[in-house]
Amino acid sequence: MIRTVKYQARRFLFKLLTRMRPGLYLKPIKDYYGRGENCRGVALLIYRTMPFHLNVSHPAFNFHQSMIQSRLMAEALDSAGYRVDVTDISLSAPPFDASYDLVISHNSAEDPRLPQYRNALKIYLATGTEHRVHNQRQRQRLLAFEERHGQHDIELVWNEEQM
Repeated sequence: MIRTVKYQARRFLFKLLTRMRPGLYLKPIKDYYGRGENCRGVALLIYRTMPFHLNVSHPAFNFHQSMIQSRLMAEALDSAGYRVDVTDISLSAPPFDASYDLVISHNSAEDPRLPQYRNALKIYLATGTEHRVHNQRQRQRLLAFEERHGQHDIELVWNEEQM
């Protein structure tokens, strides 16, 4: 019971932070480690920006493993000699006009034709099933269930843009 209350309190704090000040916690970060021109290349991490705006001791920092993963990926890129720019996955456009040598994202829909990404090595960060793939597979499972058992109670409503 107490464990559930603590979990719900942390979850509420996390949601409150993102709703109260989205501009702060979703704000893109350019050259997080301050490498300037002294770098091997320029990397763009498209994942989570909130961990870079919070102190590691902040209670919301430990809410989800992606908070720590974001910082660890950026540290790895920095130690490999890259200048690290970070943007949140929820933002649609590239944050800066920089030309990137490396782009890491778990959004497979990133437009590779954009000038910033043209010469970049693109890495798909597969931390889970991408939502369009998930939706397509779920639809296939429901249709197969309907074929096997006839009518079911779940109405199939699909937006083709989400597929």
